[in-house]
Amino acid sequence: MIGLYPLAVIVAWFVKEELRGPTSAVFIALSVLGTVLSMLRGHLVFTAATHAVGLTAQRRCVMPITLVGDLIMAAMLAGDGLGWIMGASREVAGVLTIALAVGLVVARLVLEPTTTKAAFGD
Repeated sequence: MIGLYPLAVIVAWFVKEELRGPTSAVFIALSVLGTVLSMLRGHLVFTAATHAVGLTAQRRCVMPITLVGDLIMAAMLAGDGLGWIMGASREVAGVLTIALAVGLVVARLVLEPTTTKAAFGD
């Protein structure tokens, strides 16, 4: 997931440069949200490496925040994709942006829980 955040921000940047207007606010929001989510996930990596005993508690604390953040990020990114399709007639770029948004949701709701269960048994 950490690797998808910069990609989402870069895509939002391209949309902002092409469409202007409300897409600038989306870019700023995605940038801030991506930074916060990356910091939270980085904190989990740090906790796993330095204090594995506290990892379960930290994961439970961070999970609802990252879930909501990931879903908001995906929704904003999908909106950017629709903007590209409708506002600039850039169908391929729009569809790829929407696919990235769907990928974020699938990674968060399907892949991450199964990987977490396999790795930590809970």
